[in-house]
Amino acid sequence: MNLFEVAHFVPEKPMYEQGLILLPHLATLGWGLGPGGEVIDTFPYFVSGVLHLISSAVLGFGSIYHALLRPETLEESFPFFSYVWKDRNKMTTILGIHLILLGIGAFLLVFKALYFGGVYDTWAPGGGDVRKITNLTLSPSVIFGYLLKSPFGGEGWIVSVDDLEDIIGGHVWLGSICIFGGI
Repeated sequence: MNLFEVAHFVPEKPMYEQGLILLPHLATLGWGLGPGGEVIDTFPYFVSGVLHLISSAVLGFGSIYHALLRPETLEESFPFFSYVWKDRNKMTTILGIHLILLGIGAFLLVFKALYFGGVYDTWAPGGGDVRKITNLTLSPSVIFGYLLKSPFGGEGWIVSVDDLEDIIGGHVWLGSICIFGGI
């Protein structure tokens, strides 16, 4: 899908007029953008599509291998991957590993926003720009205050987040909670 969107991308038209789904999300990471949020380079989008295509091929070949050629049981060969659904310790270990991976993913966005090129800010002067976040919002009253707003009426609940500092600060909290929950 990503490669399809790159192949049909028209730089002269806004992304929202082209019905694009994936490229706008990659653009929010600041890849391939120039001043004012204009797409000046589609190569990062192409690379992302190729990497996803290769990853899906590896997963596809892995699934074919495990469906046709794998050993019947993994308990003898790889005891780490064996489990019984009634084993609470193994199930919580699996859940913990997934929570830690989700927390690491949240921190990857934080590091991208703080140190590795920044993210696209639609409210930046000049029609939006890619900027590094310099002053995170880590106050729990601000971050968790979004959850306490009413989803009905004009408050907007979590949709009312209006600056990147709160979004990235929320990812710090989310990543920390996931990692500590996984431990």
